[in-house]
Amino acid sequence: MYKRILVAIDDSKMGEDVLREGLALAKTHASQVRVVHAVESPYAYPESWYTEVRTDLEALRQIWRQAGLRVLERADGLARQVGIVVETGLLEPDGQRVSRVIVDDATRWHADLVVVGTHGRHGIEHLLLGSVAEAVARTAPASVLLVRAH
Repeated sequence: MYKRILVAIDDSKMGEDVLREGLALAKTHASQVRVVHAVESPYAYPESWYTEVRTDLEALRQIWRQAGLRVLERADGLARQVGIVVETGLLEPDGQRVSRVIVDDATRWHADLVVVGTHGRHGIEHLLLGSVAEAVARTAPASVLLVRAH
């Protein structure tokens, strides 16, 4: 049923749960898997906020990028442990919403399922932070599996 599963993870316990769920589905359906991680972007904020410290932000961006690559390396290792070879992708939003770059990647890769985690935020926290999972579910070109935080 699902031949191309895109799994979007972050560097959290829930991200690992999302990966395990995606891998279990891939094993069941003999699917191809692409695991992606979106790097936080210091450029998501107005330019006036960072003009004076641009070099510091570029250094921070490189640190986040390296951390994201380590997340993907761990995901690749976990997939290999269960006998699945995955393709990985580091997504760099550069001012775009994380949900947008995940959906764009799923579209380019022709995913027929997107697996993403939801932290289950409520109230003011949800209003202020929004929900990557909710935005992905609304705009993805494919079915979306939301994995809840335990």
